[in-house]
Amino acid sequence: MVGFVNVFRVGGGGSSVNRSARTCSRSVVRAVALAEVKERLKSESMRDKVHAILALRGSSDQEGVMNILLESGVLKDDREQVRVVAHVALGRCGVPSGVPTLLQSMKKDKDMGVRAAAAEALTDIEGVSEMEDVLDALIVAWREDPDYIVKHSCIVAMGLLGNERALEIITGILKDESMHDLFVGAAALALRDIAPKGDQYPDLLVRSLSRKDPMVRRHIAIALESYPSQTTLQALHKLTRAKGEENYVRDAARNSLQQVESRMGL
Repeated sequence: MVGFVNVFRVGGGGSSVNRSARTCSRSVVRAVALAEVKERLKSESMRDKVHAILALRGSSDQEGVMNILLESGVLKDDREQVRVVAHVALGRCGVPSGVPTLLQSMKKDKDMGVRAAAAEALTDIEGVSEMEDVLDALIVAWREDPDYIVKHSCIVAMGLLGNERALEIITGILKDESMHDLFVGAAALALRDIAPKGDQYPDLLVRSLSRKDPMVRRHIAIALESYPSQTTLQALHKLTRAKGEENYVRDAARNSLQQVESRMGL
């Protein structure tokens, strides 16, 4: 049987006839490889199923991969680990027709790991930033899902979509002093990803540097790179010299400071 990792190792160069023959050969080999993986997905072993799903990453036939994932039942497997890997793979296919399945899993799956994976997998779909229903679903999940990990993934996904309509949620998280640090750190990076213009955004990030969790301060330092200003410079300089600060926080501040100074021509 053809090994999946060797699917695309076909010789180069030659005449147009040879190139056509090689193209046909590649198609045959890809079909054989996908068929092999499809058979492996029938195994009852969790290890075999997960490895088979991971093997699908080597295929350029994203429609074919999506169809295998949908038809094989791995997205509804009894084991959470299998479903998580399968939903990540479905997102990486990048095929828009996979969105309804991901949305359904984000809303309805019984396990928080799958709901979180589905939320973040949505951001890998081609053209998803223009799909208003996806952002709407992420906002609802952020508000209504009972699990912190799912809420965190929704914030991350909102940032990666880059839709400024999510700013009300993101800035609300940063302004709320009672908000869990896990969400504040994610919101800081989401703000960086959306990168809206306005002096209020770096000011909001700087105010959030008072958070006790050093990982939150690290995320804020990284986010400040997107906002070159005197306010940002002062905050980052202060963070690099803060006594008792974690090294990874100071390192993030130094890196952002270099980028801010460069962008400001200093």
